[in-house]
Amino acid sequence: MGREGSILKPLYTNVKSGDSDNREGIAARLYWTALFGRDFIRDRNIPGTNALLNYGYSILRAAVTRALVSSGLFPALGIFHHHRSNAFPLSDDLMEPFRPFVDEIVFELTAQGEAELNTATKKPPDPCAIRRHLLFQSNTPPIRGLKYDDGFL
Repeated sequence: MGREGSILKPLYTNVKSGDSDNREGIAARLYWTALFGRDFIRDRNIPGTNALLNYGYSILRAAVTRALVSSGLFPALGIFHHHRSNAFPLSDDLMEPFRPFVDEIVFELTAQGEAELNTATKKPPDPCAIRRHLLFQSNTPPIRGLKYDDGFL
């Protein structure tokens, strides 16, 4: 998203087991502030941008859970996430690295003035655009000589 992430490195590289220093919380506050501004508070009960994030994470969690079950894995046994009221802790563990994709979609929606969860914002993004973004986000194509304008993507 073009945001400076180096400010988070000292925090995420030094998180201890159990996070007794609350480094994850501090990093989260810095992350959300950099992404959505100083006035943004990440709270699942606040509408607007939070509702868009909640919806995106729900879709992601469902997709991960579906993939786990179809692979014969049991999503109720987590690695890092575990709580009695959480039916899919393994899904939550495995979806973590993909949360920034949801964050980016929500960032782009809010940048376009779309901050409410409605039919228009629930419309899935173009899969080809996502593929192009994933392949070329570093401006270095994974296949030598392949360019955007070659018509493959």
